[in-house]
Formats: sequence, C-alpha cells, structure tokens
Amino acid sequence: MKKGFIRTLEAFIAGGISFMVLFYIIQANTPAETRRDITPILGNMLHDDGFRLCAANENTTCISELISPLMGPARDHIINITSDASQAPAGLPDKRVDVETLYISGNGTSYDPKIVRLYSWVR
Repeated sequence: MKKGFIRTLEAFIAGGISFMVLFYIIQANTPAETRRDITPILGNMLHDDGFRLCAANENTTCISELISPLMGPARDHIINITSDASQAPAGLPDKRVDVETLYISGNGTSYDPKIVRLYSWVR
C-alpha cells in the first residue's frame, strides 16, 4: 500500500512540474504587445458636420487638418476616400499600420456613399 501511495505522489509531482514548464514556455513565447490601444478618431468625427463635408467633397487635406491634432506628434497618417472598398492607397510604410474605416452614405439630401479610411503608424 505504501508503494502505491509513493508512485501516485510521484506521478502528481511529475505532472505538476510538467505543467509548470509548459506554462513557462507558452508565456515566454507570447508576444508582449499584441495590439496597441488607439483612441478611435474617425468614430469621434462622425457627427462633425465639417468632417462630413470634407469627406463628401473627397478633400483629404481638410480631413487631415481636422484629425492631425487628435493624432499626436508621434504618428503619421494617410487618408483614403473612395467608393471602392478594395482600393488601397500607395505609399504605406513597411511598418505596423493601424486602419480605421468609416462609411458615410451621403449628406441629408442625397445618397453618395463614401468610404473614409485612416491609415496611421508610429514614425
């Protein structure tokens, strides 16, 4: 009976050590940063009439002036306004690029759908 108890205890100890080693290996291989917390900019601009007018006129310079103070000095960005969902802008860097998308169906009187995409990255 004592022999069976010792073997059972030995098996539990071996299993515990195995799980601790696996937990350490899994935690060591997990990336420290999976996603940066970024304040949504386009979602906050949705009800701004000036922003909607700029988007309706496809004026990226106007939108850039509106959102640049919200971006902060450490981030660059490209704005893409299109009605084609598959169109991507040229000139994106070989870095991690965060994308925000906003769909605007038009102004109060006409239906003219636009897709506004904000591509941003750390300089």
